[in-house]
Amino acid sequence: MKRIGTALTIVFIIAGFAISFFIGHYVSDKSHTESRAAQFDKYISRAIDTIEDKGLSIDGAPEMIASNIWVAHEFCDSPEISAELSNLWNTIVYEKDELLGQEDVLTAQLKNILEKCQ
Repeated sequence: MKRIGTALTIVFIIAGFAISFFIGHYVSDKSHTESRAAQFDKYISRAIDTIEDKGLSIDGAPEMIASNIWVAHEFCDSPEISAELSNLWNTIVYEKDELLGQEDVLTAQLKNILEKCQ
């Protein structure tokens, strides 16, 4: 009888450790995902603010916008949105002259991306 009680105690202790491990892992993953989403929102918002405040014609602004978009791309968990950000980044870096005067279109694209992720 004593052996059964000891065995049950050991089983409960092991089960408790296993359950606490899995709960901790779940909470950690959830926290990590929320942190990535917050970072994504932050960098897209910075890009939008830069476009609205400085536009694309000010020296260095396209580089700041492209940098924020690339960082947001790195924090993005959606392959479709990541591809969209990558294309947008390529456009800003390689064809920024074509975007001059189209700040409203670029802002609308980024706001649309931000809405898709929320």
